[in-house]
Amino acid sequence: MSERVRGRVAHARLLLPGLCCALLAACGPSDRTATAPSNAAPPALARPTLDRLQATTRGAYGTAYYRLVADNRSVAAKYRSYLRMNVPGTAPNASAFHGSPSELHPILSDLEAARIDGSGDAALDAAVDGVLAAGDRLVDVWTPLDAYYASKGFLEDHWARARAADDDMRRAFIGLLERIDTLGTELDRVQDALHAQRSPRLKEIVE
Repeated sequence: MSERVRGRVAHARLLLPGLCCALLAACGPSDRTATAPSNAAPPALARPTLDRLQATTRGAYGTAYYRLVADNRSVAAKYRSYLRMNVPGTAPNASAFHGSPSELHPILSDLEAARIDGSGDAALDAAVDGVLAAGDRLVDVWTPLDAYYASKGFLEDHWARARAADDDMRRAFIGLLERIDTLGTELDRVQDALHAQRSPRLKEIVE
């Protein structure tokens, strides 16, 4: 694992609790709305309620990011194992490749569910959209090959199918890794902004 990736993982571990606390602190006290008349139109979400909903969404984004970059289960680790297989070589090693596209499904599903409400930050939401699109692309390319490797189809066709898909696999992995990196950058930015917003409030409370 590169120093950059180690830094990202370590920062993600610190980011999740801090992000959640900062978001909740920024939301303010719980809203207390009066009961609306039965014939009134449904009221829009009060500001504190919307803030808390967006805080939950951002926390879910951070959790998904951590799952994508964490240790030997990370997308980067899977890609490194794919490269070690050396598909274009004269003697590829199928046992070097670990992981399955099915491992991405729950992460992408959770991220997609969180994205429905939005975080209130356009750049952060756009970064999530990028991860979802790139993740779906990798799953689409990888899924047929997952069954191919599991059934040892490469023994029958002498790696012909794997070699034909090699460029697509590499591009799909790299595309997702780039989008994950962008998401990490946006989460860092949001964390820094919330910390800056929270600090004056904490100072006022202490004083």
